[in-house]
Amino acid sequence: MSKVRRTQIYLPEEQILLLRERAAASHSSVSGEIREAIEQYLATSTTGSAYGIDPIDGLIGKIDGTPPDLSARVDDYLYGRPGPTRRRRAAKGKR
Repeated sequence: MSKVRRTQIYLPEEQILLLRERAAASHSSVSGEIREAIEQYLATSTTGSAYGIDPIDGLIGKIDGTPPDLSARVDDYLYGRPGPTRRRRAAKGKR
């Protein structure tokens, strides 16, 4: 686990009681249960986060009619550069 920082949240009494019961049943702590719940939420969330979830990922496969070489020439299509994807560099000393 990475370094943890202390934070404070306010919960209804009912949630606190349920968390304590769950923590006792799983031989964990209330903090551990909260961290696990947050981890699961972030893993399934559709919004961006520090965990690498990108909202653009939801667009994969959703757009029809894209060029077949889009992944190889993404810069050409984004920035309007015509021609091959890469140019060969001249060998050292032959410039």
